[in-house]
Amino acid sequence: MTATGSPGNSSGRESVVELHGIGKHFDRTRALSRLSLGVARGEVVGVVGDNGAGKSTLLRTIGGVYRPDEGELYIGGALQENLTPVIAQRLGVEIIHQNLGLIDTLNVVANLFLNRELSHGSRIGRTIGWLDRGAMTREAGQALSRFGLPESVLKRSARQLSGGQRQMVAVARAVHWHPKIVLMDEPTAALAVEQARRVLELVRTLANSGIAILFVSHDIGNVLEVTDRVIVLRHGTKVADLKSDQTSHAEIVMYMTGHALEPTSD
Repeated sequence: MTATGSPGNSSGRESVVELHGIGKHFDRTRALSRLSLGVARGEVVGVVGDNGAGKSTLLRTIGGVYRPDEGELYIGGALQENLTPVIAQRLGVEIIHQNLGLIDTLNVVANLFLNRELSHGSRIGRTIGWLDRGAMTREAGQALSRFGLPESVLKRSARQLSGGQRQMVAVARAVHWHPKIVLMDEPTAALAVEQARRVLELVRTLANSGIAILFVSHDIGNVLEVTDRVIVLRHGTKVADLKSDQTSHAEIVMYMTGHALEPTSD
């Protein structure tokens, strides 16, 4: 089914995020053009397209990093005219950036609780701003255990982690805060097969608990496996909105490129 002006969602459930005619440009480059879409509670929507199609711009707009030049953005049914990353987080939006957003000089615990540090429970501790490092370490250990990461990584700085470990920490940080929607920008790109499998399983687990997911990936196989719908972007425009169980790798590539695939011969 090709794109229409309606954002909609195929689930019939309450929309967590809706975009109506969103446009965004940088100087003379139009990154998004009159884009409309909706993501419902418990729905996993994949976003695919070639480099420069507007995928990351879309996520950063919903996450409050970019302000749209036109159109309307709704989160939880409320129009957001002055959205910032801080406000987006308060509204339950978590984003896993492609560059992961980890601070290299901070350890894993500090990265997990960045700007959300836990104060000590005592009255004096709260008054003078003591951090409850023990509680943060325990919570961080629990958050990482579901990804198979050992407690030994908790005190390591982010720069000491492997690429796969950094990716898992970024994913763990996003899902730890009970979000309403998680925006994932290439979440399995740096992962080994087993770690990638854990992330895909987690996506479905989160969706089953009512969390909405917007899943950006170049891996069309992963997208088809884990999503309910697939949005195809080309040059900032939504060219297709497809049900995952009614489309194929070939059809998605056709929409991405604008050309039908040539049949192969034996």
